[in-house]
Amino acid sequence: MRKRALVGVAALVMALITPTVASAAETRFTEVPGVEGLYRVTGTDGDRAVRDAYDRCGAGTCFFQHYNGEGLIWIVPSCGRHQVPGYLDGKATSAWNKTSTTVILYDGIYSGRLGPMPGGFKGNLDPRHDNKMSSVDAAC
Repeated sequence: MRKRALVGVAALVMALITPTVASAAETRFTEVPGVEGLYRVTGTDGDRAVRDAYDRCGAGTCFFQHYNGEGLIWIVPSCGRHQVPGYLDGKATSAWNKTSTTVILYDGIYSGRLGPMPGGFKGNLDPRHDNKMSSVDAAC
């Protein structure tokens, strides 16, 4: 009886100190210091990470470093013209425009128009725009 109790206590201690799969796979968003709206995504776990990253977008427009909403995420701070933060400049590959308005993409500082991204767009950027964007005009 005493031996069975010790085995039970040992099992409980191991369960408490061993990380679970869910906690090890938690997606974390860490703000990049000094860059408004830019976050590093870590602890990714496949589909869950993509879902978490897209959910993080809120009600605005977001751009992601890699396909399917992975890597760095930049949340466009407001309507109007914005330069892409240096960490993501020329490296955006996917996006979600959760607004109903079009966002114009540029490969220079408001020059070299790449084209429009319509309201409601979610997915990988057109191959012609992939890894080229340097600024945007969010016409809200």
